[in-house]
Amino acid sequence: AAVEIDPEDDRPHFYLAMMEAYRGDLDRALRGFRNALSLHPSGVAYTNIAEIYIYMDRLTEAESWNDRGLRNGAPASSMMFNDMLMAWRRGELEEAEGIFQKLRDLYPDAVNTINVAKLPFPPERFVQFARYCCRSPACGPYMLDPCANVGVTVEDHKLSAEAALKELRIEMEKTRRLREIYRQRRELEVVIEGAPEGSGAGDGPPAPDDAETRAE
Repeated sequence: AAVEIDPEDDRPHFYLAMMEAYRGDLDRALRGFRNALSLHPSGVAYTNIAEIYIYMDRLTEAESWNDRGLRNGAPASSMMFNDMLMAWRRGELEEAEGIFQKLRDLYPDAVNTINVAKLPFPPERFVQFARYCCRSPACGPYMLDPCANVGVTVEDHKLSAEAALKELRIEMEKTRRLREIYRQRRELEVVIEGAPEGSGAGDGPPAPDDAETRAE
C-alpha cells in the first residue's frame, strides 16, 4: 500500500528509514531519521539516530545522541535499549544482561520487538534477545562480532529481509488505518458538538486522548 504523503508528517520518513536499514543502507537510514527529527523533534527521534550510530560502530556519537534524547524527553525504555546495545557492542555481556532484565521488568515491550518486528516468543535472557537480533536483517548484519560473541553466525539475511520488509509494510498499513479511524472519530465529534440540544447526538464514549500514534 502506498504511504499517504503529508509534508509535515515525520512517520513516512521513519518508515522509509527503517526500510533502508533492512536493505542494508545505514547512511540512507540515518538521513531518513534526521529528516524525521527535523519534522518532529521528539526525544525518541534522537534515540532512533543513536541506534543507527550503534550499528555503524560509532559509539561516541551514539552516546551523544542518546544523551540528547534524554534531554528532549525520550522514553527511558528507548535510552536503556540503546545502552544495552552499546554494552553488547563493547563486549560487556554482563552489563547488557543487567540492562535487559531491567527492561524486561519495567518495559517488556522494548525487548519483545526488534525494529518494529514482534518476536515469536518473549526472551527471558539477553542472549536469547541477542540471537533474535542477530537473525534480523536490520540488526544482525551490523553486529557481526557481537553476534559471534553469543554464538551466532550472521548469514542468509537477504532472504529474511524480504519477510521483514513485508512485516514492516504491514505495520505501516496498520498505522495508516489507525490514523484514518481517529480522523473519522474527530470529525464525528465536531458534528456532535454542533448538534441541537436534546438530539441525543452527544451520547456515547469520548475518543481516547492518545489518538496520535507514535513510532518508537
